[in-house]
Amino acid sequence: MTQHITKEVNFFKECEDDFFKKINFNAQQKTYDKNKIVFINGDKAKHFYFIQKGWVKLFRETLD
Repeated sequence: MTQHITKEVNFFKECEDDFFKKINFNAQQKTYDKNKIVFINGDKAKHFYFIQKGWVKLFRETLD
């Protein structure tokens, strides 16, 4: 992920350059296959996911 990509997103448009240096320091670009489970409900948050291309389906199973 590069700085010019994240700055184009409205959510990040007011952020300073120093923020991008910090967030991109350990950034890794990954590709996931369709139907791959990336995380499940209850997992401890360890990462920040930024979707560059495609989409992610979120759902939660219940007893109902």
